[in-house]
Amino acid sequence: MAWWNPKDGDFLAWRAGKTVVGVGKKVLYDLPKDAKQGVWDWKYESISGVYLVDMDHLDSQGRPIPIPILSGDFDYDDLRSVLSDPRIADVSDVWLNGQSNNLKRSARLLIEHLGLRKQGKGKGILIHNPTNGVVADTFQSTMGKLVGSSRVARQTAAILSYRAERNIPTHLVVHSQGGIMGTNALKELHKTFGTTNWSAAAIEHHGSASPYLKARYRAAKTGMEWWGMHNDPRDAVGVAIGLNTINPAKLAISLLYAPTLAMSSNTDRVEQNMAARRIWGASNHTYYDPIPEKEHWSRIFTFYLW
Repeated sequence: MAWWNPKDGDFLAWRAGKTVVGVGKKVLYDLPKDAKQGVWDWKYESISGVYLVDMDHLDSQGRPIPIPILSGDFDYDDLRSVLSDPRIADVSDVWLNGQSNNLKRSARLLIEHLGLRKQGKGKGILIHNPTNGVVADTFQSTMGKLVGSSRVARQTAAILSYRAERNIPTHLVVHSQGGIMGTNALKELHKTFGTTNWSAAAIEHHGSASPYLKARYRAAKTGMEWWGMHNDPRDAVGVAIGLNTINPAKLAISLLYAPTLAMSSNTDRVEQNMAARRIWGASNHTYYDPIPEKEHWSRIFTFYLW
């Protein structure tokens, strides 16, 4: 593709610049409305539901079709009992998605983060954190990080409480904004439900916007096993926004690759990797593989360095 487009009579770089300016103006124009929406979401937004994602239940394009276990109108008692549903009682993996992902995309992300795509089989439970757009979701995340638990986090705690009270094996995987919500959910699980010895459970963070030490502390308070946190060096969410490094080189790299966040949030994995080879390289914020083995205890002393 040439930088000069004779048909349109201008430079593609100039046209790209005008597009960026146009998007920027729209963001600024909508900012007050999106900020208000984000604060409202933090206080009042509910999960959209709890779903079973099964590799034996795919559409014609090989994409998972979420099976609703709890959706529509539900109350607190429904949240507290949903994990007792026989359709998911034996499914140990639970996934809490990050921001700006609708239900279908969250299901596609689940099978990547839980490794089901590579295995070609398996099931996972999706607690769907809904979206109202990237700016509103970002304000919602900020409130969760600086002020306290969102309603989604409190509902997630209520959902998990069924298994925590019975010490049922569970592997909780949280991603991006879901890292903040997951960390706060464990705080609520300890504070509201008195969970201190959920020894059969483990948690791992992928591209997490939650600070590492805080996430570990909340897991320890519930008695959960700390499986680990994986933030790609080029992932500005996990590294910079999560406040998860004191290494200036690592911080600079994550910020340099920050533009790829916009690319990876709107493409499937194969498309992302193809586009990345033409630009900087994949940010690896959207897609992570499961952490293969439990993080060594000494990592607490080195995590912020590399």
